[in-house]
Amino acid sequence: MRHLICPVCASTLALTESHKSLQCEHQHLFDLAKKGYANLLLSQNKKSKNPGDTSKMVLARTEFLDRGYYQGIAQTFENLALQHLSNTDISYCDLACGEGYYTNKLHQKLKARFTRTTTTGIDISTPAIKAACNRDKEIQWLIASTSRIPLESGSQDLVSGLFFHFDLEEIQRILKPKGIAILVNTGPNHLIELRRAVYDDLKEEKGIQIINNTESLRHHKTERFQQKISLSNTKEILQLLAMTPHYWRTKPEKKNALSTLTKLDLTLEVQFDLFIKTTK
Repeated sequence: MRHLICPVCASTLALTESHKSLQCEHQHLFDLAKKGYANLLLSQNKKSKNPGDTSKMVLARTEFLDRGYYQGIAQTFENLALQHLSNTDISYCDLACGEGYYTNKLHQKLKARFTRTTTTGIDISTPAIKAACNRDKEIQWLIASTSRIPLESGSQDLVSGLFFHFDLEEIQRILKPKGIAILVNTGPNHLIELRRAVYDDLKEEKGIQIINNTESLRHHKTERFQQKISLSNTKEILQLLAMTPHYWRTKPEKKNALSTLTKLDLTLEVQFDLFIKTTK
């Protein structure tokens, strides 16, 4: 395991002789789970007893994504990353990685191209990280806060964040000079058909404007992805709802109405913003 720091004192974490724990020079100890992940989320950084996605949401997302409906989004993300990486030894961190669909796909591409790849997937949800471990045990899966990332400063060639709001100061800290960050957000029309089905009053959405107050992260480019897909059964429709924030906002009667649908045509619209860390 590489580039890990203690969430308590920020000193380097290393495997113990037993290879069953991580420990720093100040004797802070963190056990590795049988699945291989480490829990580096301190209790004071939790906003609830069981933060993040539930087991039900994770299962829905895993089954839905594995059917390939978002394959185009994954490929656009992978291509953008590979265009801007040139080192032979690559360190990559995916923040709010969920059950690891995008993390693992890019990890496999990086392994095939570069001499050495160290990939770290971080999420606050224990069920998500447990599911992610089933994708690839070579990846460093961590339960941790994305606002206090337990990685060494200047250690990462690439940091990604998909469909979440991130602390750009922390991303700047862990990136190497000339390292890149890719932030992925939904566009105004993303899943608009689903939103029309679950909301009585659909508010018009605007494109994401990322506020960058960092000193050394420079916005390099924006790319957009659009695609039409069609879900062909009720199970897939409900799984899609369960993996979105709309699940928590949807009234019971609207969920019941969705459960009667056997087909739903959808718009995918995603925005990719690439940042480069400048050298001083």
